Amino acid sequence: MPGTKTGNRRQDTECLQRGKFLDNGAGGGTAGDGVHQPGENDLLPLSNSLSPGETVHFFLKVTVPAGATDHGASTNTLTVKNQDGSGAQDNWPAANGRDSQSDQTTTTCVVAPGVTVDSVIPAVVSTGAAAVVSWTANKDADYFIEVGGSGVKGSGVLLTSGTCQAGVQVQTPVSETDLPDNAKSTVFVIIESPDGAAFASCEITDDQTPPAIELRRITVAGSVSDPTVTEVVVNGQAYPVTDGTYSFAIEAPVGSEIAIEATNAHGFKAVRTIRVTRQ
Repeated sequence: MPGTKTGNRRQDTECLQRGKFLDNGAGGGTAGDGVHQPGENDLLPLSNSLSPGETVHFFLKVTVPAGATDHGASTNTLTVKNQDGSGAQDNWPAANGRDSQSDQTTTTCVVAPGVTVDSVIPAVVSTGAAAVVSWTANKDADYFIEVGGSGVKGSGVLLTSGTCQAGVQVQTPVSETDLPDNAKSTVFVIIESPDGAAFASCEITDDQTPPAIELRRITVAGSVSDPTVTEVVVNGQAYPVTDGTYSFAIEAPVGSEIAIEATNAHGFKAVRTIRVTRQ
């Protein structure tokens, strides 16, 4: 029974570009093998007549262009009509009592989930401080902030969770109490959407180490011109003056100042200040 194949209608043009190629063995390929070979570039006609029992094999090639719309879809419809649709109604095919039969394929463009850490300020925290992790997801999703793990939800220690919107930056504070002391920790931003999951990470250091003070033992020596001065006072500690001279050793950090005070018998006081430097 003769019929006509028509169709391959495009119903949504914002997402996908496609081509329809005959599986005809062109270029040295094998016709009807279901493999689109390099030489099979003959386009499928929009409409064609088929003889009884004749089969046409073709490929539907879909290309996603740059800037395609997320979840944009396109539909291709194949319609077969009995006697070009002009014959008497004879219940072909018998399944629906109509002289035409259609089938369609819908292709949907789905952008893979993605998340980016924009900044971490500051990257080193200490007691009572917090870092702010700023991040952005490319689609609406549930999010989970975890310390440690591998980027898979539940593999680390959960700090907080919620929902985010595509393209809207989220700022998440991470307190130093959430992090191990004196260690660099990896913080994961994990998103989950109906289209899949993605993660991004950053590093934050919790520094609980107090500053080290370097002490140097130095010798302070000098003389006093007034014979009535019997001692000098350095940072609250008295040291004797003998025959108008003094000499003593003290510990002092590099960069500190030492104030030497001398007071004579009449109550007059002189002060000399020196700074400790690295040699």
